[in-house]
Amino acid sequence: MQTLHERLAELAELSERRPDPGTAAAAAARGRAYRRRRLVGTAATVAACLAALTLIAGVSLSRSAGDVEPAPAGAPTGMPRELYEPSPWLPGTAGEPLGTLAAIIPAERATWTGREDGLVGVSATSGAYRFLDLPGIAAAGDSTAAISPDGRRVAYWTTGATRLSPEEHPVTGVAVYDATTGEVVRHRVVTDHGLATADLFWADGSTLLLGYGQSRAGQADPVELWGGSTFPVWFAWRVGDNEPAQLNLAEGADVRRAGDGRVLVTEDGDSLLDLGTGTRTTVRPRPDSSQSPVPDAAGTKLAWVAGSTKRNPEGSRNPNRVFVAPVAPAGAPGSGRVIPGSGGTIDVLSWTDPTHVSLHQVVGEPGDRVRIAVVDVRTGESVTVTEGEAGLGFYSGRVATDLLRRPPIAAPEPPHPWDPRMSTGLATAVLVAGAGFLIVWRRRARA
Repeated sequence: MQTLHERLAELAELSERRPDPGTAAAAAARGRAYRRRRLVGTAATVAACLAALTLIAGVSLSRSAGDVEPAPAGAPTGMPRELYEPSPWLPGTAGEPLGTLAAIIPAERATWTGREDGLVGVSATSGAYRFLDLPGIAAAGDSTAAISPDGRRVAYWTTGATRLSPEEHPVTGVAVYDATTGEVVRHRVVTDHGLATADLFWADGSTLLLGYGQSRAGQADPVELWGGSTFPVWFAWRVGDNEPAQLNLAEGADVRRAGDGRVLVTEDGDSLLDLGTGTRTTVRPRPDSSQSPVPDAAGTKLAWVAGSTKRNPEGSRNPNRVFVAPVAPAGAPGSGRVIPGSGGTIDVLSWTDPTHVSLHQVVGEPGDRVRIAVVDVRTGESVTVTEGEAGLGFYSGRVATDLLRRPPIAAPEPPHPWDPRMSTGLATAVLVAGAGFLIVWRRRARA
């Protein structure tokens, strides 16, 4: 048996031996080779990740909205020659107003957590598209907002607190957004449960018509009481005045159209109310129409889309022909003259002058596009001002009708930003994949 002294002597002898030069060189070579493979793998992985991230960033930037390019001073305003379906990822105005607007388009607005209703404004000078950041907006549906004829203002219903049990997001007032300054003027209505809104109309560039009743119950009340409301009361609000002035209308009266300082009212029959003088003119003939008639600036003629006994597959009587007739007293009920070639009209938007009307029409078959055309009521000769996909709907209240009197402007198609969640997800996947590859590579390189 080896003693402790003998074992220590053996170890001392072994420690004095010099290592085999061949064995040391081989180990050093293997170490250098491992380091080279590790560096090459790391460099290749980093380069591939950087290339992928650069590609993702490039695609994202190429589809980004970019900055709003302001129109040069004195640039003409008008409707863009074509309007487009807006991207849900467009930015908002964020305190930077677009200036005079040509149109507003209800659209879904995407967020990191989902989507919500929004309103896109289209600039009448640069053609830029932005979501309008309207504080306190109740909702962004079809009848929630209306653009003024001059394109300067957007009126919308607002939500807020009620005195008693509220409905969900109750309407409690109205606001007007100035698209040139970004300022917002509000009018709040005292309400127990919220307002049952009728509609919003602009009588001119600064006078807003609003109608509403009072909801009779809120969510805390019995279900059978939900949905009930009083008859709407109509007001004219000159923006900037403290309080709207109530219109002298019968209970249950309905304001159907407004423009050029006049209101088309339905009570027992149709009449035109001049807001400036308070005078009324009975409307004869009373049109059988699928849309509300539109009076001209002088209040002497009406234009309307004819009614029809045959509905289309969507259940509507539109599109149809357009009739023109004197307001009163010439002509018996039902009289009127068809505008030549006016078939395919969905709505009459406005009179652009005493002999021309602007029409919202379908384009060809199968009607997947729509246009706004200015048409001569005598000859039917028409000029297209703007067009776009049928889903846009160039309805009254969405278009700055004063601009239809001017030549259209050339404007580029708006950008379609990439979903930032996709960019973030792809970038994260690239980094995770790169880290995983490096771990596996280093293990293999060591072997």
